[in-house]
Amino acid sequence: MSDLDYWREELMKAIATEDFIIEGRCVLIRMRDAGILKQAAYDLFIKMLVEGEGVLTEDEDDRLRELSGVAYGHCAPSFRVWNK
Repeated sequence: MSDLDYWREELMKAIATEDFIIEGRCVLIRMRDAGILKQAAYDLFIKMLVEGEGVLTEDEDDRLRELSGVAYGHCAPSFRVWNK
């Protein structure tokens, strides 16, 4: 399993939970701590959304899109994962 496959799987697990934003943010923090840059994380979300077109449920798609905003920093400053 490649690193991207691992993180994709972790993000999919997170969005399947009731508290997907909190769980997803925890995954993003682990990604950051593993040395993944903000743009690489965001690119992974884009790839997941493109590849998931017609495969993801509407709820999964919505949750991925919402969590991608956290990855990119479109959230409260105190909730941001990457500062730059």
